Amino acid sequence: GPFEIDGLQGSIAENFGKFDALVVGTPTWNTGADSERSGTGWDEVYYGEMQDLKLQGKNVAVFGLGDQVSYAENYADASG
Repeated sequence: GPFEIDGLQGSIAENFGKFDALVVGTPTWNTGADSERSGTGWDEVYYGEMQDLKLQGKNVAVFGLGDQVSYAENYADASG
């Protein structure tokens, strides 16, 4: 079922592996940093465990929330 990335127990790969499909959402907040830009728990995924995820054969949807008018330059940065 649904879970918050910040409250996840165990590894991302282990938890994502339990599901046939994934729908993941993230805020598009950008801290302006060169790396780990979102300031959210997703930074650890993007800059750490992302390479270890086995997503072959899974349906995956990613969406970002944000203000595309005020922050057009970096809108949706957090969603990859």
